[in-house]
Order: sequence, then C-alpha cells, then structure tokens
Amino acid sequence: MNKKVLYAQKARELALYNLPAANHYSALSKKEYNKIFQLTHHYNLEISNGKWKGMMSMSPRNQSVFKCPELPEFITSTKKGILLWVDGNPSPSEARQISLPTLTKGAEKPSTITVYQRDNADIVYEAIDIPKRFQIQTNPLPGGEVQIAVYTDSSAQDGRNTIKIKLNGEYYTFICPIVSAKTNMPQQFIENQFYIAFPATQQINNKLKTKIIDSLGHSGSSLVLPKSSKDNKNKHAFYEFYSFSKGQFNLYVGSIPIHPQCEKKLRYAVIIDNQAPVIVSTYAEFHTTTWNLNVLRNQSLTSSQHIIEKPGKHTIQIYALDEDLYLDQIMIDFKENRNFYTIPCSYYNNPVNSLTEKNPIIENKDLPTKK
Repeated sequence: MNKKVLYAQKARELALYNLPAANHYSALSKKEYNKIFQLTHHYNLEISNGKWKGMMSMSPRNQSVFKCPELPEFITSTKKGILLWVDGNPSPSEARQISLPTLTKGAEKPSTITVYQRDNADIVYEAIDIPKRFQIQTNPLPGGEVQIAVYTDSSAQDGRNTIKIKLNGEYYTFICPIVSAKTNMPQQFIENQFYIAFPATQQINNKLKTKIIDSLGHSGSSLVLPKSSKDNKNKHAFYEFYSFSKGQFNLYVGSIPIHPQCEKKLRYAVIIDNQAPVIVSTYAEFHTTTWNLNVLRNQSLTSSQHIIEKPGKHTIQIYALDEDLYLDQIMIDFKENRNFYTIPCSYYNNPVNSLTEKNPIIENKDLPTKK
C-alpha cells in the first residue's frame, strides 16, 4: 500500500514537468496494486484449498484509498536536455550552475541532487573537477534518474567550493558552501542544511533517570517524560544544540499519539536557553483531521516558534504539564515552510547507508565515464 501510493505521488509530481520518469513510477504503482490483488487471491483461494475464502478483502469498506491510484497519462517527450532537482527545493532547474545547501564539515548527511532526463535516453556522467576532501556518490533510482550525493569530511576547507561534473556531454557547476562548528558536540546536535534532528532519547545529562521504552516510535525507542510536579522533582528532557543560524526557528516535537485520561489536556512546556516557557498542546479530538494524521504518521507532530539572538551553543528543556509525554524525535528547523512528512532522523533508515554501500564513487577526473 505504501509503495502503491508513494510511487503514484511521485509519478504525478514528475508529470507536472513532463519528465518521462513519471511513466516508470506509474508502472511501479500499478505493479504494487497488482501485488495486493495477488496476495488477496492467494489468501482467499489458495491457502488450505480455499478454507479462508471471503475472509480477506483488498478494499475494506470500499474506501477509495484501496483503489488503483489516479495516475498521469503516458508521457512522450522528444525534448533534449536534463533537469536538476536539489533536495529540499520545490521544483527542478535547467541551470548549468546550481547552489547547494550549506554543508557542515564532517556531517554524515550529504547534499543531494537528482538528475532527470527529458527524453528516454540514459544519463551519462563524468567527474571533471572535485575539490580535495570531497566525494561524489551516485545512486541510480527506479525511474531511470540518477541521484548525486555530495559529501565532505572534517578536514575540508570552509567557504565556497566548486564542483564540476559533465552530464550528457554538458558541463555543470555545483556551488557547495562549507562551515565548521567550533564545538565537540556530536554531529547530530549540530546544524546542517538549516536544521538539526535527533531521537528524543539522546538527551544530555540525564541525571533524573527518565524511563526509556525500546521499540516504540520512529527512532526505535521513546522517552517517557512524567508529569512535572514536586513529587518527581520536575523531571524534564534536556538537550544542547549548536547552530550556525540565528533568528526565528520552529521546534518540532514528535511524540507517541495518545488520548488524555481525564481532561482534554495534553500539554508540554518548552524553554530555550533561559527564555520564558512556551506552552504546546498535543491533544487531538478523536476522528478530527489532526488525529487522523497522527494515526497515519504513527506520531503526534507539534511545533512551537522561538528566537535565538546569535549562533552557537543553546539548550532545550521540555516539561510534561498534564500527563506523561512519550517523546520520540526532536527537530530544530531554521528554514521557513519546509515540507516534510516525518522528522528526518532514524537509526534504522539512514539515507547515508542507502547511498554508500553499493554505488560508485566519483573521486577525481581520471576516472572513466560512468553510465
């Protein structure tokens, strides 16, 4: 179901720019829909000679989500050239010079660009000029497009770095700014590409010994934050982070969706540095849009706005005010109106692993052309 829906969404998005890759994702979506049909047929008619016939339905209550998704018409394009789509940007670009998000020196998360062919030809790429301490990882994707990931290590020089790659015989330049953090904090607490995201269980100085539940939440474990009171000595979650940005940011808190036991209150308080507390509610009325999203996401996602006056080291304190709060993930985001579905951090689905395990690395201009 997930693949069926997400492939269809990808197909519709690419069809807006008349990219043939949309055809591949439409086909993948239909393939997953047919798998559901086959699995249902197997369960009802083939197991134990049809003993369970009629027990399993591929469209419970005939809801529209179980139907074959709406897919774009087949795209035929003879237009030559490629489009480059930088991760996080709302649309692709045909420019020959592309600016990438600022990378933090030594960070594991790369800057990524996806290369889309406007016709059905293959994408051929070749390294021309890659600065020292940089690596370019290539990752073929299901629709025939190629993802390029830009990495740097802790010894790269700060400032603007220029990377040149030849794509389908044409030269493209990528501008990659690098900054370094003057701190020994772990990388997951240092701003990279205008955000910081980490599991809530990775709190600092846990002298109050808050409880952790394994195998609960997107991060693989959740922090039980008891209601703040004199009896439990005002237990709270405490975090430190390092930012290169200043000004306003959104603090996203991902928690386990629950119903309150008594009143319609599920609040927590956030204190940034020594600022006044900001009160946030995770309460969602049953069967409202918010509650439905929480269930689909398997996470209650709430946010609050804060301001810091200068870059550097800062602290976060979170207190549960009404009932126990089950914290899953935390995200500090300096980019306004960033689109995302879940907080981008998890121990079991690290995007770095998917890009580095099996795919070729372009290190210098002496390598042969890659296809």
